[in-house]
Amino acid sequence: TASITAPGGTISNQGNAIRLARIDTLSTVVTEKFAELDSTIATYDSAGFGAAATLVRTDRGRRLMDESRRLVSLMEYREASLRREQEAQRRRAALSALWVIGAGTLIAFVLIVAINRSILADVRRQQHVRESERFFNEVDSALARAPLEYAEALQAIARQAIPYLADYCGVDVASPDGTIVRAAAAHRDPQKERLLQEMWKAYPYDPNATFGAPQVLRSGTPELTRNMSVAQVEGFARDARQVEVLRTLNPRSYLCVPMRSGDRTVAAISLVFSESGRVYGEHEMSQALEFAKRCAGVLERSRLHREATESARRLGYLARTSEALASSLNGSSESRAWVP
Repeated sequence: TASITAPGGTISNQGNAIRLARIDTLSTVVTEKFAELDSTIATYDSAGFGAAATLVRTDRGRRLMDESRRLVSLMEYREASLRREQEAQRRRAALSALWVIGAGTLIAFVLIVAINRSILADVRRQQHVRESERFFNEVDSALARAPLEYAEALQAIARQAIPYLADYCGVDVASPDGTIVRAAAAHRDPQKERLLQEMWKAYPYDPNATFGAPQVLRSGTPELTRNMSVAQVEGFARDARQVEVLRTLNPRSYLCVPMRSGDRTVAAISLVFSESGRVYGEHEMSQALEFAKRCAGVLERSRLHREATESARRLGYLARTSEALASSLNGSSESRAWVP
């Protein structure tokens, strides 16, 4: 059977062949009917009414008429069926076209979204790189001008971390007797900075704590808490007053990194995001470690300055002591020489 391919389906020629066959059959039946009528009329004309009536009573004419009606009904039914089939095929073709268009549109949309996300991610990466370069350039410039005095240098480090690395920052060191000292603290809000400094004076670290600055100072490894829950924050407090202070400071994300000089951990930098809503991750940790590395040079310079100052003080003391001793000895010799 021959067929014609159309969008959404195949239209068969079989229906056309059946229709042509039925038309031929109907044509034959109609021809026979007319022949039967001609025969009846001829019989009437030649043999009279009785012969014609006998011919009619054979019922051949009625059967031919019924067959004609049946064939016409079949053809009408088939035509209606063909029209429904063609309409269904047109609907299927339209639906297929819509599906193809919809699928194509969806694929295009997904590709556009993916491309836009890639572009936005690349823009963000470039922005982060520029911001990081600008921050560390500022850090290097500020640290180069940092005071040589140890306490002032630590405070300069804490303040330099604000606001790029933290909303507030603290620098902790271990004293020779093993206690942990909050040597510097800075907050982007001056009023909260005073509150932060007062809290650490009233609530010093437990040197044996297994978290935070004490643990980082012992282990030399960073500590990260991406999202601090209310229970975690309040569990850190020792009394109701500290709970109130911590609620005011509102720490939400915490990062503590070691500041190393050679193989020694000389300090720990505690960084906290609060009202900015930012969250620490691996990228922020790598930047904080680089910041701590650069700040370690400031502490080393401060340490060398302190040792040099102390050495100069001792040398001055020894020089003055030696001079006084020499003067004393010279005076004794002169006295013995004068005695008669």
